[in-house]
Amino acid sequence: MSKNRRLEGAATPKEEQGEPSDVTMRIEKPYMNSSSIESTKHIAIQVVAGRDMLSFFVIKPNSHVLIGREEHAELRLLDRAVSTRHAMINCSENGSLTIIDLASTNGTFVNDLRVDRASLQTGDYLEIGDVALRVMSLSENELQHLKRVSSRLKDANKDPLTGLYRRNFLDEELPKLVARCELHNLPISCCFVDLDQFKPINDTFGHQVGDQVLINIARIIMLTVRDGDTCIRYGGDELVLIFPGITEATTVSVVNRIRHNIQKHDWTRIAPKLAVSASFGVSTRKVNESIEQWMYRADQAVYAAKTSGRNRVIPYGYIEQIAQRSKKTD
Repeated sequence: MSKNRRLEGAATPKEEQGEPSDVTMRIEKPYMNSSSIESTKHIAIQVVAGRDMLSFFVIKPNSHVLIGREEHAELRLLDRAVSTRHAMINCSENGSLTIIDLASTNGTFVNDLRVDRASLQTGDYLEIGDVALRVMSLSENELQHLKRVSSRLKDANKDPLTGLYRRNFLDEELPKLVARCELHNLPISCCFVDLDQFKPINDTFGHQVGDQVLINIARIIMLTVRDGDTCIRYGGDELVLIFPGITEATTVSVVNRIRHNIQKHDWTRIAPKLAVSASFGVSTRKVNESIEQWMYRADQAVYAAKTSGRNRVIPYGYIEQIAQRSKKTD
């Protein structure tokens, strides 16, 4: 078994002795197959677009959920288009859901149809005022991950718009993380993210929509990566993702999942005809490589992704392969 294969999933020497290392406590667990099945399921109503994206409420049998701006609403939405007491969702003993509009000003919509009363199924989209929500079925792991992500996004020390780490993380915390990975002989990878055609989005739809795009991108990424991965707003529409403990190939797989989740997201819930994609550049730090050079290679990779058609993931290793082939043909 190669060293990198062991490092991506196996225990470090400390763990083999029953003692978790500091870096593995941050890395937590390797990426798992998303097809793993859990029997426990939770039904939740989750905001899927906008500043309140990821706000959610778990619905239990024999209960009801008041949605509105009222202070004591189970799912409180502060959007101005939401009425004080906008709608009520009732859950029966057997788990069937019914939504009732409470004579709201702007109406309640289920899958784009205005309703006074309607049955709900998992996957249904709701519109309460200008807020888009969805009926979700979540495993216990998915629910706990959602709770942790929601909590981290509220950290006062994060970027105020996106809830991601600020750029100073790269100067203050990244060297420590790199040192811990070196100590335990673990790989560490990074990814530069650049939104495609973000300036035209701002010019066409306005900066408020642009802000909503950034907020949604941040939440999509946070839901896709592990708790131990780090997401940083580098500047404007540029993000940096840090993946301790995984190699370039695994990082590319994870980042492609992010790219797919961004592409399939229903952006028209923010603005009609809005479509969003992103380009990604990945690099894994080499032995004794400076952080600056490591970051530079990821930056070169995302530039290659942008100039070769956008909406793609390019690892720096691919650029090196092309360069080597070019030398052989010269």
